[in-house]
Amino acid sequence: MRANLYSRAAYYYVNAFNQNLISKSKPFISVLTYYFKIDSNVPADFINNVAWSAFEKFKNKEDLKAALGWSKLALDKDSTSAGVNDTYANLWYRIGDKNEALKWSEKALAIDPFNPEIISSNKKMKQGIPTWPIDK
Repeated sequence: MRANLYSRAAYYYVNAFNQNLISKSKPFISVLTYYFKIDSNVPADFINNVAWSAFEKFKNKEDLKAALGWSKLALDKDSTSAGVNDTYANLWYRIGDKNEALKWSEKALAIDPFNPEIISSNKKMKQGIPTWPIDK
């Protein structure tokens, strides 16, 4: 019952977050972190999509580290997914660890060497160019 409550809250928060309806990240992070830990049936692709949305929207390093933790959970569930490896790489890069980012980006490329998004991110990382949306 409790897991179901957190499941509903998590899906609500993800939907609201993706529609830019949430301005404060703390409740979002708390609910999702707890949900991902208590429900082992959450699919890796769902966790990865949430982590990717956070990568694109979070600016605070502490919040990005929470998203990195989610991405690690997705990676633990599906280490053979190029997309999961790419998300993990991009989060490391946005946090500021270029070496760790490139390590994971190379793994993503090894899994899917023809993926244009992964190729582009890897190239940008090597050149020191942001891989995330820049506010104008």
